[in-house]
Amino acid sequence: MADPGNPPAQDWNQGVSGGNARGNGFSAGAAGFTNPDNNGGFTSQDARADVDDSACHNCGQGGHMARECPEPKKMGACFNCGEEGHSKADCPNPRKFSGTCRECNEEGHQARDCPMRVKMCKQCLQEGHDAIECKNAKVIDMSQVPDMSEDDAWAMLKQASDEKDLDDFRDGVKILSKAAPAMTYVDMEKEFRKRGFSVYLIALVKNIEDTWTIVNLQGEVDKKYAVGYFLSEKPQRPKLVEVWPESPAANVERLADAGLAVDRGVPKCSNCGQMGHVMRQCREEIVPIARVTVSCKLCGEEGHRVRDCKQERQKPREPRACKVCEATDHIARDCPNKPKRTCHKCGSEEHMAKDCEVIKCRNCDAIGHEARDCSAPKDWSRVKCRNW
Repeated sequence: MADPGNPPAQDWNQGVSGGNARGNGFSAGAAGFTNPDNNGGFTSQDARADVDDSACHNCGQGGHMARECPEPKKMGACFNCGEEGHSKADCPNPRKFSGTCRECNEEGHQARDCPMRVKMCKQCLQEGHDAIECKNAKVIDMSQVPDMSEDDAWAMLKQASDEKDLDDFRDGVKILSKAAPAMTYVDMEKEFRKRGFSVYLIALVKNIEDTWTIVNLQGEVDKKYAVGYFLSEKPQRPKLVEVWPESPAANVERLADAGLAVDRGVPKCSNCGQMGHVMRQCREEIVPIARVTVSCKLCGEEGHRVRDCKQERQKPREPRACKVCEATDHIARDCPNKPKRTCHKCGSEEHMAKDCEVIKCRNCDAIGHEARDCSAPKDWSRVKCRNW
């Protein structure tokens, strides 16, 4: 007796209730599917009968492809205003905002245009004004600076000075400034000299962008000089000479008007160059940005590359001539008439000077010693300057 849970194998093959497509009602003559491939009588040729693959996707004409189309490229409708001829990025019409304001949760305007929005200064972190109008001291974030006593901060600075570790010394200055907020750069530099530290605070001339400002330890902005950490009171590089103070006394005077460069927190418009707003908020006429154009190196015209150029290729240039004998069948490195290289020490053609065993002085041409051991006066006419 057959198990009802496991039908015989012949039932599957007969297609009565098995998974065979013909046995599930999808037979050759069922539901109008008369063809063996069960596609309803539609062939791939019928589906693509009205599609011309050779037509240009830009103008619809045949004979060329879209990248070779002489007609202007169709932009389609703008996603902002629905007009044709420009894209959303170049749309002159104002953007339509249909979202919800983050400030008042009302629809129809953004948070920057919200009448309920309270101004928050990014400089002093107080309400009622913007950073461009602020005259208060800048709030310096000390949350990431460890809390240590003033004595522990000095001990850390002493260890960093002995090890000449500028990174640890900078961290020690931050910790000391947090422990003693009233201490200025002038006070620190004077105390560093009394304790004999190897690190110097130098006030340097530094040009910064309009969106940046120089702030001292007390938060005062718009300082003139930038503080740097160095292991010498004198400039060690030529480029530092012009920005270095003339003397230690002049350095102390500079430190009174010095600090570190930080972000001002005021945006700058890339359209009009004014501070206080960005380009999308600018009320001046938008200056078009020069876009990179593709130019053909064959004909010099813009809009296509050499691979798409329809003009005839120029004739190949004349073959290069040998610089030694002026023949055109070879170049100078393969010339049979080129002079043989010889050792400038002994004149041999078998090796170069770097492989020569003869020791010859470049100063007096004597054999047996080198120029650094030569007792003759220095002949500067033989010295070639490498600073060019």
